[in-house]
Amino acid sequence: MRPDPSKIASKTWLLNLSVSMMDSCIPFTVKDPTKSKLISSSFLSSSSGDGMGVYPTKGDDLVARCAEAEAEADADQDVDMAMPPPPPKTSNFISKAFFLTARSLHLGVVPLKNYASHLQQNFYYYRQQAGEDAWRTDEQVQNTLNRKMALDVALLDSDFLMGTLAFLNTSATFLTSLPSEELKTMPEHFIDDLCDIVKFVATSHELDLDAFKTLNFQAIFR
Repeated sequence: MRPDPSKIASKTWLLNLSVSMMDSCIPFTVKDPTKSKLISSSFLSSSSGDGMGVYPTKGDDLVARCAEAEAEADADQDVDMAMPPPPPKTSNFISKAFFLTARSLHLGVVPLKNYASHLQQNFYYYRQQAGEDAWRTDEQVQNTLNRKMALDVALLDSDFLMGTLAFLNTSATFLTSLPSEELKTMPEHFIDDLCDIVKFVATSHELDLDAFKTLNFQAIFR
């Protein structure tokens, strides 16, 4: 069953949201990375532990935490979802920007990356079906190729990817700095998204990876 497009955010809207959110993170991901030390896991704390409602802990929209993966690995133990430290009266801007951006990447950039890979596979399949000589004039092949190329314009933009990778490096720095008990409270998709996006960049033949030599990937590959 397909969702009603009039009631949900479009793929392009979610991508634009991710770009805007990453812009808000530039002061602590690019200009002065030392400010990332102000990111606090207590943002995820509230009466329900859902981080302003964007990291639900129950229901159909539940966001799995790292502690849940550990609990599943030992099915004989009853492990309650670990909760982050009690929240301060107000979360600082850097914490809000970081956690909201991480969620927007998961809902916007990662699905589009997967969709781009799906289009790429479809293009090769349709081209093979059409035949070596006929694929250039085949309507289905050309429509798929046009959609893939239009998506690549956004996803493979060097400035966008530089900002994304800088954010992911900040995310890795934050995660590796957490004590074990606090790390368990982090959304599991933080790690999944980091691996998925870095792999996507590394395996994209259309990119000139020399452009990313100035980036610091130390935390990502720690």
